[in-house]
Amino acid sequence: MLRIDDAPKHKQFPSGWLFCNDLAYVYLFFAAETDGDLADAEIDQIKIKIGEWTSSDDADESKNKVDQYYNLSKSQFDKDRSKERFSFALENIRRHFIIEYEEDWVKTNKQLSWVLKDLVDIAKADEVIIKEEYQLVEEIRSVWGIDLKLFDEDTETKFNSDSIASEEDSKDEDEPIVASGYLEEYPGELYCENDHWWRSGRPLRIMNFPNVFGSTGYKYENLFRRFTQDEVNLIINKIKSTGSLIYLNFVREILSEKFDLRGMKNPFWFIPFVAYGNDIAGVFYFEQNGIYGNYNKPTKLSMVIHCDLWTEVDCEPGYNGLFNNFDSDLDVLSSLRIDFEYQGEGRNINIVETNGKDYASTLPIAQAIWDNVWNAVVQKSKAAGCFLLGPPPIPEFFNSWEELLKWASSENDNGSPGESESDSSKEG
Repeated sequence: MLRIDDAPKHKQFPSGWLFCNDLAYVYLFFAAETDGDLADAEIDQIKIKIGEWTSSDDADESKNKVDQYYNLSKSQFDKDRSKERFSFALENIRRHFIIEYEEDWVKTNKQLSWVLKDLVDIAKADEVIIKEEYQLVEEIRSVWGIDLKLFDEDTETKFNSDSIASEEDSKDEDEPIVASGYLEEYPGELYCENDHWWRSGRPLRIMNFPNVFGSTGYKYENLFRRFTQDEVNLIINKIKSTGSLIYLNFVREILSEKFDLRGMKNPFWFIPFVAYGNDIAGVFYFEQNGIYGNYNKPTKLSMVIHCDLWTEVDCEPGYNGLFNNFDSDLDVLSSLRIDFEYQGEGRNINIVETNGKDYASTLPIAQAIWDNVWNAVVQKSKAAGCFLLGPPPIPEFFNSWEELLKWASSENDNGSPGESESDSSKEG
């Protein structure tokens, strides 16, 4: 199965490369890589679709434009048909619409929906839709967060049934069923006594955590680590002094054993248990596009708030304004408040970590990443149509918590011991 690359690097495109070239590249990749062949009917359909995105009243002029877009994109595709470049072209398309429509998500998503419909038409060009085409379209739709039905019931039933049967066969052959498939005592010590939920009896819906340990070879402490205040300070000070952008490669690798992480980047930071707002709790996964949690489904990460919308980030002990009548629990929990603007309206969300008295909250690390590194990348990238990953900032990659702390405590700023994201990302 083809999968979108998890961590696309900055890619240089040829001189004269425009939005329609990104479209053409994506269409070419989709048509050729899903079945290993680029049919004449698919080429014709690609050119038709490019033509629909060009503006010209003159038929000859329109044809010339289409040919220019297609030929330049085809030349680039022949040189580099990597998933990494495909992922970068997809991100260029998404950010093009975000900028053009000034973060009006209704208009942006409408345009992205047309791109998805183009892909479906290209899939139909050779008169048969194959499983790889269906899966790639659905993956792009999921990554873009588009709620749209693209295939008829028969197609969905056919390919979803195949996937379910394949997963069941794989489970029967390769791995034993461990308990219910979830950690039985989660969140355990990650959730401490507090005034608002625990002692008051207010309900907090806690999502199950898939058992990524057991038969996988990973251990609890490989992913779930508690930090002292000194360790948190070390990491924050290192980020501030170096301006480095940290990637926790190992977190994504471990979570991918049970979580659906298609399209997800390696995280900057991860917390196994937080509360979102007043009534739901689960994981905290901070990556390039923003913060994700498993609030919809235990095994699926969904966007909480995209970083393009953030206006201010503040982390404080206690509830940090989440509840006006609560100023207690300053010594057992912290809250990250994110102010953002959506369709011209100011809003906010609070993310609460119940770290307890014996350990420190790591939410200030997420704030340090935003304040000292990622905010600048987001701001300078808005006009570019893609994330300008630099350097600067200098990326630092880690394959364990121990590697991260060793880097944070060292006086050597020449790099981390981990691999690059493209080396360590898990292939489908």
